Amino acid sequence: MSERSEAQKKADKAYYEKVKGNYKPFHATFKAEELDHIREVLDAHKIGNAELIRRAVARLERGEEL
Repeated sequence: MSERSEAQKKADKAYYEKVKGNYKPFHATFKAEELDHIREVLDAHKIGNAELIRRAVARLERGEEL
């Protein structure tokens, strides 16, 4: 694997400084089989993990059931 250039390293550092503290992880643990099924469904609908959570929260805020 090739080494990153100094310009790339500088750009990486600037990006990480810009976004530092703006994002926090949201962890959940599933059985492997369950996670595989969830991932299949989300992939089929082109929905990522964060988007799933955003949509679920929006529905709950509107008073809808999941």
